[in-house]
Amino acid sequence: EPRIIGITGTNGKSTTTALVGHILRCAGLPVEIGGNIGLPVLGFENTLDAGYQVLELSSYQLELTPSLCCEIAVILNISPDHLDRHGGMDGYKAAKLKIMESLPENAIAIIGVDDPESIGIAKWLIENEYKNLRVIPISGLIVPENGVGVLNGNIVSNINRENEVVISLHDNTILPGVHNWQNVAAGTAVALTLGLSNNIIKNAISSFPGLPHRQELIGTFNRLTFINDSKATNADATARALSCYESIYWILGGQSKEGGIGLLKKFFPKIRHAFLIGECSEEFADVLKGVVKFTNCGTIQNAIEAIKNDIPSIYNDKVVILLSPAAASFDQFENYEARGDAFRLLIGEKILNNPGLRSCLS
Repeated sequence: EPRIIGITGTNGKSTTTALVGHILRCAGLPVEIGGNIGLPVLGFENTLDAGYQVLELSSYQLELTPSLCCEIAVILNISPDHLDRHGGMDGYKAAKLKIMESLPENAIAIIGVDDPESIGIAKWLIENEYKNLRVIPISGLIVPENGVGVLNGNIVSNINRENEVVISLHDNTILPGVHNWQNVAAGTAVALTLGLSNNIIKNAISSFPGLPHRQELIGTFNRLTFINDSKATNADATARALSCYESIYWILGGQSKEGGIGLLKKFFPKIRHAFLIGECSEEFADVLKGVVKFTNCGTIQNAIEAIKNDIPSIYNDKVVILLSPAAASFDQFENYEARGDAFRLLIGEKILNNPGLRSCLS
């Protein structure tokens, strides 16, 4: 039967799942990728000869799949999300922990240690010798003991208790920021436990194309950069994007989630202008008032039009135009993909492929 690698967490699941699948393919291993990303598990061919299935697993799926049996389980991070579904944070965390229940004795558990909830899980697994699991900590901030993390912009393995550089991230523009470095650390940890060489891992990470709607580079216009981060449907995910850039035109809003955008206040000095869309515009405006200059646009179409009108005054500046809504999309779109697609299309039509705009600035 295929060997299952299960990946969960509040943020970064899709990127890490795709990255692990990409690394295995680059290593010449038979692999299928799916679950909460791409193909549903029931759509797999199940004809792999000693191959792998890399599964993104949401809290919903973990709750409803008692038959799941993973060889390697990954928990990237845990922060408040889907609390209405799970009856609060304890219920949400319990759902995520079900991925550990899916492991047999002596299996591998890869756990992020960049947030308090995940640190607590890692400590509990180790202290209680749960299933005698081999626990490998991962981080985008440090190199954990017996784990994989980051030091001086390099992915470094300490799995064998000695630091070994696997790949430099200095020139990687597809996976920017500490959160993505943690995703890379997770992918590296999986690959190393499967016995893949550093060279294979390095080449695979370097060739990884990234995923749509996750800090996706749409294009550039003079010194302006356009980034589609529509997948950021909560403040924690948006914080990860805001941390990567210094001067930002920020499009945000939609269907608010518990907690709103209060935790993003430390990033407000980076916001040059905010453009509010969706049903939570007034709620978000109350947080921004007096601190961040903003325009209540209502729709993404109006936001792009307002930004287009500002282009003559900012196109010589190094500004990132960032769609990172910190809210769900369901008030105006079928899903976050439709929202991101609309952003990509409008940026292309109104700005990147607008000869009239370019001619008036030349």
